Amino acid sequence: MWLMNGRNCKRRLSVCYLNNEWIGYVLKLRRRGEFTSQMGFGIVELMARRIRIAWRLPKKQREVAARWHSSRFGNVFQQWHALRLMSKYDAVFAANTDSIGTLAMLRGIGVFPKPIIALLHTPLVSSTVQGQFRSKLVLAGVDRLLCMAPSLLKHMREEFPEFASKMADSRIGPDLPMCPERGECRDFFVASGKTGRDYQLLARAFQGLPYRCRVYPVSSGLDEKLPPNVELVVGNTQYRDLLNDLSRATALIIPIRKEYCAFGTSGFSSLWDALGVGIPCIVAKSPWFLDVEKEGVGLWYEPSNVDSLRGAITRLATDRMLRAEMGDRARRLSETRNMNMLGDVILGSLREVSGCADRESLW
Repeated sequence: MWLMNGRNCKRRLSVCYLNNEWIGYVLKLRRRGEFTSQMGFGIVELMARRIRIAWRLPKKQREVAARWHSSRFGNVFQQWHALRLMSKYDAVFAANTDSIGTLAMLRGIGVFPKPIIALLHTPLVSSTVQGQFRSKLVLAGVDRLLCMAPSLLKHMREEFPEFASKMADSRIGPDLPMCPERGECRDFFVASGKTGRDYQLLARAFQGLPYRCRVYPVSSGLDEKLPPNVELVVGNTQYRDLLNDLSRATALIIPIRKEYCAFGTSGFSSLWDALGVGIPCIVAKSPWFLDVEKEGVGLWYEPSNVDSLRGAITRLATDRMLRAEMGDRARRLSETRNMNMLGDVILGSLREVSGCADRESLW
């Protein structure tokens, strides 16, 4: 299947896609023209257009894993299938390194023959002897490691210099066709996201301020009563609603808990929304995040510090010119970091490490 017309027919690359998300439903939504969150799904859509996905975690097994509250079950199940179906694909792609640990170790010792490419969200452990040993086993078996942010890439190359040639910037960013054009500012902030969010800190920061904020959480309640100028958006909301609000907002706030700032890129997918729409952002300072102040697209605040967050909110609310400049730079940055760029990096890496560079892909 997936043959090109002509005498020299060449088939698409075939990939075993490993991830804890069941992607078939998302692809069905996209075909119907409905919106979904970007994280992982935009990658899948691009890959599905350019290569053939030989296998993915079926819905029933994903539901069992969810009932058990065990991502480990999903990881083991997927890797077992990757071993069982080796003859059906050219390479493995994993949207998270958690789902390829065993395969990478087997490849590192020469047992698993298929090349592996993985997207790295958090730094691999290097602070303990056991953690460094396991990390090196995984790195020995991975053919290409695509890091979520330049800061994460820099850290990994410094911690594991012997594997530096395997590492690259993923160029990940917003799914631009999903992002609406910037509209007229309605003078309110938006806060969004699920993982590691500190919405209690956000509520305290807005207490007494003359500005409004709309919060798009996953759950319908917070542990702390919200001030009247903070609105919790609940009900049958869709990703399109969030993007439409962002297109008219003063800025996006990404309030990450201090403990989450220390070890990963939590909130990165929310940042893409701000970049794609072209508005500034306010982010809890993290060594692994895209440097929003260096890029000129937003402001840091000190994690768990109410006064620091209040100061960043006030500065953007009162400086229209700064907001405009940051919004313009955000949109320009999205032209160099987006899902299409990520697709190019993934596809180029797959073709290179699989030895199938002569295989054409349908663009």
